[in-house]
Amino acid sequence: LNRINFDWSIAKDDEEGRTKRLMELMFSVAVQDERWVENYKKLCAFKERFGHFSIPPNRPEYRELSTWMKRQRFLYKRDRLPEERIAALDEIGFAWTGQAARWDILYEQLVRFQAEHGHTRIPTKSRELYR
Repeated sequence: LNRINFDWSIAKDDEEGRTKRLMELMFSVAVQDERWVENYKKLCAFKERFGHFSIPPNRPEYRELSTWMKRQRFLYKRDRLPEERIAALDEIGFAWTGQAARWDILYEQLVRFQAEHGHTRIPTKSRELYR
């Protein structure tokens, strides 16, 4: 900075302002982390209850969680999701694509069908599983 004739007196005068901006940024990051953890816990509870990650976006009680989940997939796809968050989601078996989430649902339905009927010969009238 000395080579470009940086005026250090301005930097010293603005130290209080920089400290304030830094504290605001740190608070913002902490709030974002807290929200992420809250949504992660909601996602874990959803998975525990329903056995999959195909969250219905049109249900009011799941709208926020569905949006958050889609955001995680978006960030992951663009290599912008932090490694510790990827690891946490991988640990619970998170489906990184909508197709994978759909497959999980159909698989669970097939397992229930087999347990109930003793076979996996799906009747054609069961359109969802027969496809």
